[in-house]
Amino acid sequence: MSRLPRLTIPGYPHHIIQRGNNRQPIFVDAQDHERLLADLRKVCTNLQISCYARCSVFGTIEREAALA
Repeated sequence: MSRLPRLTIPGYPHHIIQRGNNRQPIFVDAQDHERLLADLRKVCTNLQISCYARCSVFGTIEREAALA
């Protein structure tokens, strides 16, 4: 059975989680982590998304974001 589409309400924050498969790390090294942060800044700016918080842990990234 497929999952229902997410409810999207403009201006309402979404909790976004990115995890590695089988608890594997999602970053190869510090440079890889910096690249992801730079890409995140660029995408948020281009799409006018406000990123309210970000938490990078060994194998997980969590974000709270909303369309501006």
